[in-house]
Amino acid sequence: MERYLDDEASTNEAFRHGWFHSGDTGHMGEDGMLCFEDRSKDVIKTGGENVASIEVEKLVYEVSPEIAQAVVIGLPHEHWLEAIAVVAVARPGSRSSPWT
Repeated sequence: MERYLDDEASTNEAFRHGWFHSGDTGHMGEDGMLCFEDRSKDVIKTGGENVASIEVEKLVYEVSPEIAQAVVIGLPHEHWLEAIAVVAVARPGSRSSPWT
């Protein structure tokens, strides 16, 4: 990739110091593999705060062991700009609501 089509500002922001900054975040695992964690731009702007979606997802898994999969998204909101929403799938065999 050389540039963003017809978007000089985004090109200048992404290509700094001779590197392409994708916005991906991660770490090197003990096995030497690069582990993708999130995108630094995945923030929900709500009530004057920037909330990292990955942090909310981690909390959902921590407090709700019956959740198998969860994703946190921002939905348009007329007062808060965005509302935090969780889309979740319960673990097979779960008998109770994970939110009680």
